[in-house]
Amino acid sequence: MASSPYKKPSGSKPAAKPLGNHQTSWIWGRHLVHETLQSRAWPILELWLADDLPESDVATIRQLADAAAVSVHQAARHTLVSRCRGEDHQGFAARMAEFPYQAAETVLAKAARWPLTVALDRIQDPFNFGAMLRSAEIFDAAGILIGTREQCGVTSQVARSSVGAVNRLPIARVPDLAAFLESVPSTTAIVSASEKASTTISDFDFCQPTLLVIGNEGRGISDEVARYCRASVRIPQQGTLNSLNAAAALAIICYEARRQQQVRERSSP
Repeated sequence: MASSPYKKPSGSKPAAKPLGNHQTSWIWGRHLVHETLQSRAWPILELWLADDLPESDVATIRQLADAAAVSVHQAARHTLVSRCRGEDHQGFAARMAEFPYQAAETVLAKAARWPLTVALDRIQDPFNFGAMLRSAEIFDAAGILIGTREQCGVTSQVARSSVGAVNRLPIARVPDLAAFLESVPSTTAIVSASEKASTTISDFDFCQPTLLVIGNEGRGISDEVARYCRASVRIPQQGTLNSLNAAAALAIICYEARRQQQVRERSSP
């Protein structure tokens, strides 16, 4: 990733390795492999197909693989299981290169088209992370920013639960999320999501350049990151539970932000 101009805040803890799992280098499943091969956003090193797939499926995937200069191998289904460690591969498995995170500055620059960018602070569950990527992509957020400390990176589980959104949504990873937020211009509203906030999401102006921060599933936003948030919003709740799942909360806020933007667009001359 390109070097960044921000500095590390004094007193920051040393960065820990990003969370991951043993399946990081493999993805599998008909839809995900096809989507990844077609998008060419995440390089595939080699592609494995079950030798009992219909010829039409093989011909289609080989055409895409040839266009991307990816080698194709065919083998028995149990061979694919031993390689990707997933029995639900549907006859498609791919060994992946390291995920190509974008520069954080590049992701923020995309907000000129749509002013909502999302920062995730220590999201640890890969299924939550994938669901959040899916929501952000569906509502056309400019991109996702993540740190490295206690943060799940893009793995096969994340890719699968995102339903391929990892290939279509710009994702940036910075060494220290708090340090990066310190460098964000004051023209961008850095807003945290918290059930304790006094401002509801409908009362906040999401039509301005906004960097929305979603915190850890159980502990919320860290103190280091919270110090750089310039506002806080909450989702109105009528039930007895005091909080939403982080992925569900992000989906609701992204919907509200997009709704406001569409209202603004319709009212513009």
